[in-house]
Amino acid sequence: FDFTEYAWQNAPQYLAPWLADGWSGITALGLAGSESTGTGWYTHTMAGETGTYADFSLRFYPGGETGGAVELNWTYEAADDFEEMWSGFWTMETVLDGPSYVTVSMSLVGGVSYGVTDGPYYLCETYPLLISPSGEELLIGAGENGLCLPFMSQSTTACVLMQAAG
Repeated sequence: FDFTEYAWQNAPQYLAPWLADGWSGITALGLAGSESTGTGWYTHTMAGETGTYADFSLRFYPGGETGGAVELNWTYEAADDFEEMWSGFWTMETVLDGPSYVTVSMSLVGGVSYGVTDGPYYLCETYPLLISPSGEELLIGAGENGLCLPFMSQSTTACVLMQAAG
């Protein structure tokens, strides 16, 4: 019998394979870094439920031990201008032996769809986060209240972003 207690058993079930593979919670320093330029995370995936692929940039800036500023910009493939530009703040609850939880509060502040979208102009949601053993990949799980970031959809349980080079 295995009587080992795994602290992450209270985590959402869909995160169990990543936790078992050595992924863990992340600290504010690991998420945003210590430089004023922050840390960027990128993914190339479908934009929500549109069926069209896009490039997404999610940048966290340090602002204290548990939070800071955040920006999310994205553009469709082959487009010259950002489709949406989001800006706001983040706070984090760090859990090292399970997923950490980040709450983002962002407003749509610019982009091609600004002023003409029928989508949301404000987003406040809490997401589970895991960092890969290498520290180069960030997993963002589904929002606790079902609100999706633009690179996620209602059918998305998790999305992996790569850390920006440099």
